[in-house]
Amino acid sequence: DFYIYVKELSWLGYPGPNARNPSPLEDNWDTYFAHGVLADTLVGYNVSAVVSDPVRATELMAINNYAAWIGGAAQRFQWWTPALGDHLKVAVNAAVHWNGTAYRVGSGIVHAPAAAVSAPFCETCPGDSVLPCTLINVLSLLSHAKTDLLTTDGSWEAVSYDPWFGAHHADAWVNDKVGTWPEGFHVIAFDYNGTCVADGGNPANIGVNASDLFSDPQTHNEIIRLSDYLSHWLTYTTASGETRLAFTMKIRRTQRDYYLLVGTPQVYPALMSPCTSSYSEDCSNYNAEAIVGKAAAKLLLAMDETALLKVIADLEGGLGDFSESYAGDFAVHVYDVNTWECLSAVEAAGGTCPPTISEGTDALTSAVGLDANGWSEVTYEDSSVAMVFALRVSWTAWNSYDAQDLYVTVALSTTPGRPRCVASSAACPEHSTCSSSTGDGICECDVGYALNLSTATDTCGGLTPTEMVCVDVRGEDCTSTDDSTVDIDNCNDCAAGYFCPSGQPFVCPEGQYCPAGVSSPKPCLPGTFSSSTTQSECEACPVGHAAPEAAATQCSPCVAGTYAEEIGSLACTVCSKGTYASSSAQESCQACPAGTTTSAAGASKFEACSICEEGWVFKNYTCEECPLGFTTSSDDPASCSLRSEISGTLIVVGLILVFSSAFSFGLHRMYKLRLAALQAKADAATEQTVRRGLATIEDFGHPMVLMMSSDFMELSQGELRKLHEGNRNSHRLLFVDNYTKFQAMRDSGLKVIFLSYQWLSWTTKGPSDFQWEYMKMGVGEVIAQNKWPANQTYVWLDILSIPQEHRRVQSLAVDSLYVYAKCADALVVICPKTVHENTQEVADLASYQSRVWCRVEVLARCCTRGIDKVYLLDEKGMTAATTEWAANMVQVFDGNMTCCRQGHDGGTAPCNRLSLILPLLGLYYEGITREEMTPGLEFFEHTILNCKERVFPSQFHYTVNTEGDYEVHELFGDLIERVDLYARARTCKSRGLSKSLTLSKVGDSDGSSAPTTTKENNTPDNTDFDDNYDSSEKNNTGKIKSKAKDSNDTSDLRDVCTIEDGSIMADVELWPDRADCSSI
Repeated sequence: DFYIYVKELSWLGYPGPNARNPSPLEDNWDTYFAHGVLADTLVGYNVSAVVSDPVRATELMAINNYAAWIGGAAQRFQWWTPALGDHLKVAVNAAVHWNGTAYRVGSGIVHAPAAAVSAPFCETCPGDSVLPCTLINVLSLLSHAKTDLLTTDGSWEAVSYDPWFGAHHADAWVNDKVGTWPEGFHVIAFDYNGTCVADGGNPANIGVNASDLFSDPQTHNEIIRLSDYLSHWLTYTTASGETRLAFTMKIRRTQRDYYLLVGTPQVYPALMSPCTSSYSEDCSNYNAEAIVGKAAAKLLLAMDETALLKVIADLEGGLGDFSESYAGDFAVHVYDVNTWECLSAVEAAGGTCPPTISEGTDALTSAVGLDANGWSEVTYEDSSVAMVFALRVSWTAWNSYDAQDLYVTVALSTTPGRPRCVASSAACPEHSTCSSSTGDGICECDVGYALNLSTATDTCGGLTPTEMVCVDVRGEDCTSTDDSTVDIDNCNDCAAGYFCPSGQPFVCPEGQYCPAGVSSPKPCLPGTFSSSTTQSECEACPVGHAAPEAAATQCSPCVAGTYAEEIGSLACTVCSKGTYASSSAQESCQACPAGTTTSAAGASKFEACSICEEGWVFKNYTCEECPLGFTTSSDDPASCSLRSEISGTLIVVGLILVFSSAFSFGLHRMYKLRLAALQAKADAATEQTVRRGLATIEDFGHPMVLMMSSDFMELSQGELRKLHEGNRNSHRLLFVDNYTKFQAMRDSGLKVIFLSYQWLSWTTKGPSDFQWEYMKMGVGEVIAQNKWPANQTYVWLDILSIPQEHRRVQSLAVDSLYVYAKCADALVVICPKTVHENTQEVADLASYQSRVWCRVEVLARCCTRGIDKVYLLDEKGMTAATTEWAANMVQVFDGNMTCCRQGHDGGTAPCNRLSLILPLLGLYYEGITREEMTPGLEFFEHTILNCKERVFPSQFHYTVNTEGDYEVHELFGDLIERVDLYARARTCKSRGLSKSLTLSKVGDSDGSSAPTTTKENNTPDNTDFDDNYDSSEKNNTGKIKSKAKDSNDTSDLRDVCTIEDGSIMADVELWPDRADCSSI
């Protein structure tokens, strides 16, 4: 509600000899240039636009101008806004001289005291004892008095006599200001010489020296010592012997120092007996508030942190030296206002922390609100539920300006006890009797009636007394009861969720259900369950779960290798041969990749899809058919060998060839055709692999999730640790569904900063506190350097942008990591020197460079957008990445992975390196077929094409234990060579030069090697390549660039494809390997 206004500063109100008195309303003096609330009404006009009375308008401008002319001061005046109507306002005005013009700048508040806070049960807050309302009202009255005294109209007389500044007294002023303060609340003021200048409780003290009003002559000096640091709580004793708890605050008026005191007798009210923390009594909430009031006073009187920690230790440890006042198992706890957690000073000192609140802090904070105290329900970490009263207080050391905001709380059980009773009285509600026939007891409901206890908050925010009602739940057979008090003519069915064997209701147990009107519970049928009591029906098992037995309290998740696709399943179904389910609770099984199968039904992991039929071998993650005349054997299923039955045949064929060259030529021709057909299948598999790779880098498998930079910079540690899900629920995240929408948003100005770093803990997700500070520093510097608008700049951070709870959804986002990185306008590597929490190893830029996942993020970004706006941020500051650094990072598989370090569970788990094959193939294919020169393409040619063997190794070391023992496993194999051939084939074929397209491997100039593609097609396939393709213009790597050209002109294609007998043969290597990687 605060706002600023700016207007011209005229001579009107000037306190010097040059004062002029123009007619401002006619000359339109004092024009407004800005106004935070009434801009449409006032900007370009003066105050007469709001105040119609010209005399009042002139006076209003004069008094506020005067405040500005004298160097800045507060003024009190009547004002109006649409929201508040007419009201009294206090505003501070100051003069600013700029560019030859004098301006008056001001801001203000409504000048009215906060409404006095009530005591429990909406009673008037007493001014003669210490309750939470007393502490709040003391601060409100003192703030109100100080505000008025700072205006030029404020006076000490008003503080002493005007009921607006304290309780009524005998000679109070009579005016239109309504006194809102209970008896006992008033202001006392002294100047620093010790003279009383105001006393709302006894004006006769005005002019009397402090030494005559305080019992201790040093009290005045002690108050000055505290007031010099602006304010503090203290106790003092009057000359009459009354000890008072007061708040003192310094004020400077007319170049002199004063201090104000507002207080109350230091009397702590006695607790009402026999009320306990069950809040079943009318006085339980009163006792809770009285305890909080005393505890808060003890905290506020602590003069330094040592004293504060001592008080907190007393409270958390059983209330210490004032525990005699706290009967009835009440417990006080102190929390940090910002986090609802233990104070950092208490933790640092090894003190006892309060119980952790897991749910309800937001509601309790809201209940406390502006009145600084209130009730709300919370749930603790141990799942217990309580009704909590909280008081917000602000503590400072006596010699410090820094405040520590605290919540002081008392909890009451939310399972209320029954009201107390005496057997001889009729105090119990209807349909209940006292449990004791001789003395004090509790009220109990009669047979056939159920207890119903309720509570609520009253209009003052306090708890109302518990109400006990006995609800009629008598069963269908209640007529058989021997209880003569039961009304047989008014028998009701047993309530749903209960069963009533003889009129008395019993809770329906877990695993069973009880519709209304039953005398015994019914077990849940197989396929259903009941996980809690008082259920009127059972729930069907969700998909992926089953309940084979009756009376189930929960459904069992289907184990890996099984699934349940329908709700209400009695049993899980085993995955059929050729499918697998790698985790539990699956509603369906995943099919093995094309050409592969499993050895049997019930496969529980992807690696089981490695079985090929006879005559097929597992290679490059698919099954490939052996060449004609070759097959596999049980002794060596991993390779093709000559069929035994063909060996003799070949001998005969050899003899026949001696006598029949014509027959030999035909057989050779058939053999080549068969090999060509097999190679076509292999090329189809290559195309499928390429397309799967491209799919991982061309669109989002999961929406790209971003946080606006301004929200990111304001995010607290606690909010960060709520991860993706917590910040999603708080509506701080932006979800971009697909790459097309992202491109449209980028075209409208969206900028993305991608934060790359290494995790430093095995238990805590995301950045350490140390890294978090560097991340905010890096985001700020990137925005400043590039002059990006903060409201159009967003941040990608893994624990905010990737789901953490749902594993299947999480895997979709992880698989999209490459697309996210390539979308980044800036990539910031966070690498300040620190240590890993568990290994204690140094973590810095060197350790960052050693991580495979970190290298992948850099590779994806640089191969699409180059190294521009790739930054390294460490303890020395932020620097731009160099080409040499980035070139080293793209050798992804030179880095380390956690799974390899941990030995792959003894050699039984797959290596995460395998998951990188498809996206890296996609990046490679995208690079070699991209025609438009970009910074990313230049980087790709300089690094990837220079060193393909290092970037895409054919094999890798698969560790089988933590000692470093390993096996050599295939990684890329010959996939890169096959992708090169596939890309060449697509390039030549796109020109439509022949019906038949045959490409040899590089170096096979005579075409003797197995052809890579043979396909009959009269129509050029232009799906992936531009028609305007010209191979005569190449860069220094041999990579073909495009140039506009007649699509029918094929002369330059002879550098790539030569026509022989209607076939196109590849004679030139388009993407040659470089000699070595020495420059990288």
